[in-house]
Amino acid sequence: ARPGVTPAPSRTIRGSVHGRPAYLVPRGDGLVVGATQYEADDTQVTVAGVRDLIADAEALLPAIGEYELYEATAGLRPMSPDNLPLIGRLSERVVAATGHGRNGVLFTPITADAVLAELADDPLAEAKNADPQRFSKEGL
Repeated sequence: ARPGVTPAPSRTIRGSVHGRPAYLVPRGDGLVVGATQYEADDTQVTVAGVRDLIADAEALLPAIGEYELYEATAGLRPMSPDNLPLIGRLSERVVAATGHGRNGVLFTPITADAVLAELADDPLAEAKNADPQRFSKEGL
């Protein structure tokens, strides 16, 4: 931020602007603004996406317009074709726990239980629909 501008918040700010979720997360060297949600398999950042994020961030913290734009990046959150995670054995030595998408942290308890159950050769009934073999020819 420029001298004299409202300093960055010390805690995360979350809000909704025009029905879109927005957040500002303080980091040691600045402020992270997020986030758009676009289902694609690339990490290209668009002008429109950045514009909308900045406009939404300005609605939450008007002084952000005086901040330096340091970087614009996009990341991928692995998801399966049916939006269910992949949890289960791929082989005798490999157990998968992936494809949770943007809400993966919400699945942490059941995923941990399911992986431990797989390792103990006692699969969880609750994780049956997350079987990673469901997309293989044998699983159809």
